[in-house]
Amino acid sequence: AVMGLGIAATIFSVAPAYADNDKIAGVFSGPITDKGFTQHSYEALKDQAAKDGFDLVYTDSVAPSAMLEAFRGYARSGAKLVVG
Repeated sequence: AVMGLGIAATIFSVAPAYADNDKIAGVFSGPITDKGFTQHSYEALKDQAAKDGFDLVYTDSVAPSAMLEAFRGYARSGAKLVVG
């Protein structure tokens, strides 16, 4: 949980550069229900996004070979920030 919160704090230190209701995206290699790093990271990102007025979209259980395309897809769709 501490690691996930640290990630969210780092990510949202850039939050003032974005307008309200901008979309951010998360790309995770494991399931968001793994009760481990992925879940803690997802929950921290989700909580901070809600607090700061961001819409959060995500994909979990992404194979390493598909990560780059997932990042690009979210960037093309208008996500202001993509985290993985």
